Amino acid sequence: MTHQLPKDNADPNDREIRDYLRGHLCRCVAYPEILRAVKSAARILRAQTAQANI
Repeated sequence: MTHQLPKDNADPNDREIRDYLRGHLCRCVAYPEILRAVKSAARILRAQTAQANI
């Protein structure tokens, strides 16, 4: 599910990521890691997009 968020929002903040994931409970307390992973994916996609536009 989170693979779509960086495509929809190139620079999501923590609140936007949490809102996007609302309704999906993680019982493993991995939210900090999930937030970092989504932000990392967004950075990679931004870099790829910037490179493609050169």
